[in-house]
Amino acid sequence: MTDAFAAPQAQQPFDHEAQRSGLAQFIAERTLRLLTKSGAIAEQGQVFNQPIFYAWQREDRLVLVFNPLLLKNPEAVLSARFRHHLSTVLGGRAVVPTNTRGVFLQVGYWPAPPIDLTARPLNLREQPDPFCVPIGITAKGSLWLSIFKMDSVLVGGSRRMGKTRLLHGWIQALHHGGQTRLYLWDGKPNCAEFRGYSGQPKITVIGERDLMTGLTEVSNLMRDRAQLLAHAGVADFHSYNAKSAVKLEPIVLVVDEVAAISLLPDAEQILRAIEDLISRGGAFGIYPVLATQRPSATAVRGISKTNLSTRIALPVPSHTDSQIILERVGAEKLAKIQGRLAIVWDAKLIEAQAFTVDLPSSDEVGLDRAPDKRSDGQPQPSTVPDDVCALATRCWTENGGKFTEAWLTAIGWGQKEARREQGRWADQGWIFQNPRASRAWCVSPSLRRTLTLGTLSDEPDEPNRRDEPDGPDEPPSQA
Repeated sequence: MTDAFAAPQAQQPFDHEAQRSGLAQFIAERTLRLLTKSGAIAEQGQVFNQPIFYAWQREDRLVLVFNPLLLKNPEAVLSARFRHHLSTVLGGRAVVPTNTRGVFLQVGYWPAPPIDLTARPLNLREQPDPFCVPIGITAKGSLWLSIFKMDSVLVGGSRRMGKTRLLHGWIQALHHGGQTRLYLWDGKPNCAEFRGYSGQPKITVIGERDLMTGLTEVSNLMRDRAQLLAHAGVADFHSYNAKSAVKLEPIVLVVDEVAAISLLPDAEQILRAIEDLISRGGAFGIYPVLATQRPSATAVRGISKTNLSTRIALPVPSHTDSQIILERVGAEKLAKIQGRLAIVWDAKLIEAQAFTVDLPSSDEVGLDRAPDKRSDGQPQPSTVPDDVCALATRCWTENGGKFTEAWLTAIGWGQKEARREQGRWADQGWIFQNPRASRAWCVSPSLRRTLTLGTLSDEPDEPNRRDEPDGPDEPPSQA
């Protein structure tokens, strides 16, 4: 018996023939009524005394064999729209059209059983790879999706339906993977929602009034990565990582309660910065995730909604809200269960039940996470940005560790940009003026240890090294 047309096991027919006949009559009458209402049948006066369709009773389904002379447009009967309408008027029965040697509709005797989606706790050991986040349980099992494929995400739904719990699952999964840098803002006083992640490696919790500061930091990282990609001659983040020995980490920016941005004094500037990250961030490995109770024109601008690649909706009260979040109806039909959601993926609307997630405390988040690893197997420190690591490594291999304006301009930087970058590195302590190299700016020992961890020599390959006195290559002590 075919699964699509199978009867529920709890319903045992007491008389096969009588039951099938009764169901066949019901299906045929409803189908004829819909055909007549939709105007799909030709005028009876054109063809006399001929049936519109024949009803062929099978064991698990009814096959309607249509008379092609009485159909105005056979393609309309075979369309997905008519199939959906017929399934609706028949109480959710499966309808399968075919057009092989005639027009046929196969209709199941019994409605499809409801999908039983039972929530279960999130198990981070099921994570397919370090960049996958949990969506939930679907009719086909657990669904995890890569943040790379989702790109930028909009999550919306009614209050108390589990939107923020879903974000907690994503944060914990990416933190467990250990290869993604996270910036979190929840819009609540004292960072009430995401405060438990404070102090964890590669996680920055942005203060309630500091969203613009956090966005500026992420925007600066995007600018620095743009320069790195241009110098490497590649177009995007993935091409750079495939070519470079020092990998860039993806950056995920989570902004919960987007509607609260309008209450901030610099809301206009913040929204412009978010729009820029949504529009251009994916090419540089930056993936925004926006969440709100109801994305209106003031909460998420039209350009943001247009460019957000992935849409997820939790239960909403009306089809209008579903249209705003998903750009299609469907979310208003979700069961009003916390964590029930719909996601548009591969042009399909998928229903899922989100995993249950424990809220973190500052002591719990790191218990089950994988150790920080670069793709080459070496520990990756979280205090030095990836673009700095890449440029410092290049400086070491190409210029003996001397971070000079001449070298920066030789590899394509403008003179003003080179001077500004050199000043930034000096302020951060990544370079110092080495008296044994004619006071030239050199990569600091602490940055070298961070970068190389023993894979490079401890001293730069300087041409006149033999004439210099022995001693550690350290910045001069301050008096």
